[in-house]
Amino acid sequence: MLVLLATLVSLAPPCTPDYAATDAPAGFRRDSTRLWTLPQGPANHRGRDAVLALGEPQWAIGKFAYGAVDKDLKEEDVAVLLRGGNCGPWRLLAMARTTREGDHDDVYGVNDDGGRVFLELKPPLAIGRHKLAFEVQGDHSLAESAITMVSPATDTVVFDIDGTLTTSDGELLKQIEALGHQGVYTPEAWPKANAVALRYAEGGYLVVYVTGRPDNLRTVTRDWLIAKGFPAGPVLFTDHLHEAVPGAAVAGFKARALARLKKEGKLNLVVAYGNAETDIDAYLGAGLPASSVYMLGPHGGNRATDAITYAEHLKSLSKLPRAKVPAPPGAW
Repeated sequence: MLVLLATLVSLAPPCTPDYAATDAPAGFRRDSTRLWTLPQGPANHRGRDAVLALGEPQWAIGKFAYGAVDKDLKEEDVAVLLRGGNCGPWRLLAMARTTREGDHDDVYGVNDDGGRVFLELKPPLAIGRHKLAFEVQGDHSLAESAITMVSPATDTVVFDIDGTLTTSDGELLKQIEALGHQGVYTPEAWPKANAVALRYAEGGYLVVYVTGRPDNLRTVTRDWLIAKGFPAGPVLFTDHLHEAVPGAAVAGFKARALARLKKEGKLNLVVAYGNAETDIDAYLGAGLPASSVYMLGPHGGNRATDAITYAEHLKSLSKLPRAKVPAPPGAW
């Protein structure tokens, strides 16, 4: 049977698990999976969040890999499930098979480098935040993602993560180092950063996190956002390590991510938060005026952006107007 275990935290009450393992895993199709892929280490699967306006093609996309080397799981069966409402029942959408490199055309700018699932959703989803789960049939390992369907011109706020929500880019390095030694490090968050993000969510704005972190850090990043009390929202990661290289590569990734939000989600980007020159490049390039770009740290004020601390900035949001086109509510 299918297995779904989730801890969901948001402005709404958390959902509770409603599936349990009752049958043994089905086993893997390929001998090479058992001999070469599984011995690499624990599963590190992840789904890909998307924000889409009605009328755009809708795809469930997942990446499936094992161990620190991120060894792809190829040509194995995966169940794709959809949860109804915030805490409704799960239902099976389809069985899919993970790809070999180049099996599938790019979708949402995702290059098929193998070990992926691409499933077009038909009939299409309605407006709302829809939770997807992917269950590898060989061992019942899991991934999750969300597709947020919005009305055109939904008012949206964008947050970078490292150095913007965390106190410095170095916090990520400490976290990665701990993971490399099978340890845990919890990055420090700027005081009141979560309160600022929650203020927007409570005002009906869609909160989107756009980060230069690679997508193999999806689970620890999402867990950190939940643990630190940030509101639920799509989290957009780089799909390939070369996009995560600081400097021009990250700037290019963020520019493309924001362009897709405007094209596929038809979003109205209201304000954005960052800490690096690459954030300024991406935000101004997406059409935001400098006065709507809020910056933490030493680059605050560069190119006429607004330099802030969250504690003081939160006071200015006491009379934040309601979103003109609100986002659908949703939970982690």
